[in-house]
Amino acid sequence: DPWQWILSLVTDATLAKHLIWYPVKKYLHDSNIVTQLYDDIDSGKSWWDIQTALPSDLDLPHCFLPL
Repeated sequence: DPWQWILSLVTDATLAKHLIWYPVKKYLHDSNIVTQLYDDIDSGKSWWDIQTALPSDLDLPHCFLPL
């Protein structure tokens, strides 16, 4: 059952420090120049778009699993 497999991954305490739950924005500051970095799936624009499109009025936890 794929759903049970996914649940086992996201609830495994030994994997907790490796799971990414939220998108991030990373920046490189060099003197007066600021450049946004896109170095992983969690720093891309798509993940931000998905995160903001998820319903926030349900008061339920959610996560995006880029499988």
